[in-house]
Amino acid sequence: MCIRDRCSDIQTIVKELVIKASKDQLYEKETDILNQHLQKDISVVLNSGVTPTNITQIIEFNPSVASNMLVKLAPSDKFSEYLDKLAHTNLSLSSLEVVNELSVKIELPTEFLTYYITNCIKSVSYTHLTLPTIYSVQISVVAVSLKKK
Repeated sequence: MCIRDRCSDIQTIVKELVIKASKDQLYEKETDILNQHLQKDISVVLNSGVTPTNITQIIEFNPSVASNMLVKLAPSDKFSEYLDKLAHTNLSLSSLEVVNELSVKIELPTEFLTYYITNCIKSVSYTHLTLPTIYSVQISVVAVSLKKK
C-alpha cells in the first residue's frame, strides 16, 4: 500500500513518460523507470494514458515499453482493441519485436497471429519492390519469429 501523495506522484511520472514515449524514444533511465512502475499492477497501466490509438506510436519509439504495457493489459477487456491496432500497424522492426516479445510472454489469439503474419507477408512483398535491403532484414526477423512458434 502506498501513501496517496506518493501514488499520485508515481501516476504523474508514468503519465508524463507515456506521453513522451508516444512522441520520442525514451532515454534508458526513463525506460527503466517507466517499466518498473508498469510492472507493479494493471491499474498503473490503465491509468497511464496509453490508449489503442497511441500504442502504435509507443511501439515505434519504445517497443520494450509497449511490450510491457501490452503484457500487463492482456487480462483486460480492452486487450483485443490494442491487438487490433497492433495488427494494423505498418510492418517495422519495432512492431515485429513487440509481437515476438508478446508471443513469448503470453498466449496470443490465433486470429491475431494469422492476420498479423498475412500483413507481414504483404508488407514484405511490397518492401521488396522498393527497398531490397530492408526486405532482407524484415524477412529474417519474420522467419526467426515464425521459427520460434
